[in-house]
Amino acid sequence: MITSKRRRSQRLILSVPIIVSGESVTGHFNEQTRTLVVNAHGALVTLATIVSAGQRITIQHRASGEEQACRVVYVEPSPKDEGKVAVEFLKSSPHFWHIAFPPADWSPESADSQGDESSAPLSAETNAIQENDRRHATRYNFGAIAEIVDIRLRRELVAVTRDLSLSGCFLSTTTPLAKGTEVRVRITSSGAEFRAAGKVTGNVTSAGMGVEFVEIAPSDKAVIEKWLGLATMSEGEPPPSSSETRRAQRLIPGIPITVSGDLPAGVFSEETETQTIKHDGALFRLSTPVAPGQIVRLKNRLTRMEQTCCVLFVDQKIEQGKPRLLAVQFLEPVPNFWGTEPQT
Repeated sequence: MITSKRRRSQRLILSVPIIVSGESVTGHFNEQTRTLVVNAHGALVTLATIVSAGQRITIQHRASGEEQACRVVYVEPSPKDEGKVAVEFLKSSPHFWHIAFPPADWSPESADSQGDESSAPLSAETNAIQENDRRHATRYNFGAIAEIVDIRLRRELVAVTRDLSLSGCFLSTTTPLAKGTEVRVRITSSGAEFRAAGKVTGNVTSAGMGVEFVEIAPSDKAVIEKWLGLATMSEGEPPPSSSETRRAQRLIPGIPITVSGDLPAGVFSEETETQTIKHDGALFRLSTPVAPGQIVRLKNRLTRMEQTCCVLFVDQKIEQGKPRLLAVQFLEPVPNFWGTEPQT
């Protein structure tokens, strides 16, 4: 069953360094912190300073130096030092985070979701690559946080990967770098990180930029191969399809779950079951169109426990109208969430 309510924009898990300032009960405060989730109208941040709903504060983007006046809309106290605070921009600022958010009419069947130059059919030159190099060119829909540093200008930006391969990636950002820019790339996902030296390709659009990896250490290559499900492949073996990604995880009988979240058309809620479970996430099929980087809520209908998750991967090759395979990662660890012992 799918239900809906109107929401203004999609949310992305994104750790952006910021400075929050305002007035507290003890006087003026100025606190350095990071976002947990962002959207075109605000963010969810961690904050040690005590604030209250309705209070006005200012957020400064530490990378760009831009400032935005905000209103606190929700405060979630925490037994730890820092609580979670949701803020809303007082004035519209869709480019404040320097991220290309999905358009209001986005769907997996739209032209944008099926890709532009970054996901277009491979060129004749690329098709000439030898068979044992195919897995380096194969692209996978993979949503993760990427930090990019322009080596010459020392400029830093944060983006979201839209697709990923062993040879490069496409990054969604509203402030792409110029073709040929030499960069250092750091991508984080599932508690692991990947680093590489790279160069911006000719695929630079208003939606983002392509980056070619030019130098990868063996340890980083192992990380990306694990993410893409290529770690156990032998040389010359064809790469797995997107639906086979992470096949090394143990498959167990399906656990009934309810997945809910936000779409441009409103809030959805859909019942399904898992195909694979991990301590920090799951793999399952969903009819509702969601995108890598989107935040969803997952409820285990057996244990009645709930958890907020980030969509890491969506198989776009499934026929229209059929449930798509997707992978999610928990934003915070939840012991015994599945009521069984999944393989790590």
